[in-house]
Amino acid sequence: MAKKKRRKRRLKKWVKAVLAVIVLSAITFAGIRIYTIYAQSAVDTEYRYVYEKPLVRVDETIRYDMEGGIFYKTGNDEERIPVVSKTLVVSEDGQDFHDIRTDERGRLITGWYEGEDGRYYYTKDHGWLIDESGEIEGRYYELNAEGRVLDHEWVKREEGTFWYEDGQKIGLENEDALLFVEGEEGFYYLNAQNGNARIESDEVFLSDGRRLLYDENGHIRTDMMKQENGPYYCPVPESMKIAEETKIIPVNDLVLARHEEIMRSVNHRGYHIEAPENSLKAYMLSYEQGYQYVECDIQFTSDGIPVLLHNETINSVARNADGSPIANMVHISELTYEQVLNYDFGIACGEEYKGLKITSLEAFLAFCKAYGIHPYLEMKGETVDTQAEVDLLMAMVDAAGLRNQVTWISFSREALQFVINRDPAQRLGYLIGAAPDIAGIADSLAAQRAESIDIFLDAALSSDPKIAEICSARGVPLELWTVNNESAVRSLDAYVSGITSDYLHADEIRAN
Repeated sequence: MAKKKRRKRRLKKWVKAVLAVIVLSAITFAGIRIYTIYAQSAVDTEYRYVYEKPLVRVDETIRYDMEGGIFYKTGNDEERIPVVSKTLVVSEDGQDFHDIRTDERGRLITGWYEGEDGRYYYTKDHGWLIDESGEIEGRYYELNAEGRVLDHEWVKREEGTFWYEDGQKIGLENEDALLFVEGEEGFYYLNAQNGNARIESDEVFLSDGRRLLYDENGHIRTDMMKQENGPYYCPVPESMKIAEETKIIPVNDLVLARHEEIMRSVNHRGYHIEAPENSLKAYMLSYEQGYQYVECDIQFTSDGIPVLLHNETINSVARNADGSPIANMVHISELTYEQVLNYDFGIACGEEYKGLKITSLEAFLAFCKAYGIHPYLEMKGETVDTQAEVDLLMAMVDAAGLRNQVTWISFSREALQFVINRDPAQRLGYLIGAAPDIAGIADSLAAQRAESIDIFLDAALSSDPKIAEICSARGVPLELWTVNNESAVRSLDAYVSGITSDYLHADEIRAN
């Protein structure tokens, strides 16, 4: 009997022990589920608030209502005041902390959040801020250190500076690109070989030969400048346009693609009906008016610098520095380049051109290269009359990258021969006015063409009514100058391949 009682007592103790273990396990399991969240205000980092989940009480002022799903503070009358539009820092274990955010009602934000300072993503389950780059909802996003999506901005890294749109690095695969940026003037150059990093403090050449110079921020230089030991850098016209929206285009799309004219139109001395003749202002207007070809006049200063000037004297286009007329006739051949810079070559055309200096051939050639313009270079016989001078002109053309992209014209057969002596493959135009023997001239040009010299007759419009017939019979190409009458353009013989004009486009007129 006593033995049975002892067994019962041991059984009861064993049962109690088992029950105790069960109860303890249940309590432990519940403890795992009821984990602690530490939260602190991102603004006020002095306090750390302890939450229990499900919450029944809090140490400090911020509480979380599980049923209502809001964070709140308690006012004087126990009134619940939602903690709205705030960033809090939370942790499950008191060691790893994460940002969370409340909305305008005090509720926990999950998913995408658009703030004034950018776009953020909070996880769908517990509202933690995603603060590392990676895949979000099936798409890869680049984020900054604060978790903001990189968007519409430059980001500087060790390997270069990159443009980001909606978390994506912008660029083209295996092809350099131009990036137009909304609200900024001009464009940036993205180099595909360097991961689409922008080019900074450097120069690049487009496939059509134009040279672009970029500053320390990667923005194309839009001013005309000359380095001490280098050539001119010209802005390209596209850089002067303000982009309406951010867009990226292949570099090849910037390369000038001009339509081939049936009857080419050469703008005479630039668009000088509005700007000073032979000035870059006039040639810029030529470009804006759609001319692919422009004519200029070349003279030499006394110290051997080629400049653009039609007459042997400067009086018709220049004024003294104060704007007053020049009293005596001044020959360009009697002035050094520095001396001629003392004169004003703009004010004669209006106050807006006051202070304009004479245009050097070097600057003009750089301009033509930058804008894809084919120049007709008239060598004026008054000062261009030696092989050495012509050699210099041709060397300058080569240096500008315009070899075989210019036409040499002159009233002087000797000057044209100087060109042939250096390079017989150049395109030449022999200028004539009212010549008595058109047939004889055409015969001599035909003989040169038979020796593979690319030469044409560039005649005055009024030279001879049968000039087209004469040239056609001998296979000598014909262009005419200076044609400023629309009816004259319409009546031109179809054999005429081009005109020089102050303001007309032959193809447009003949098409209507």
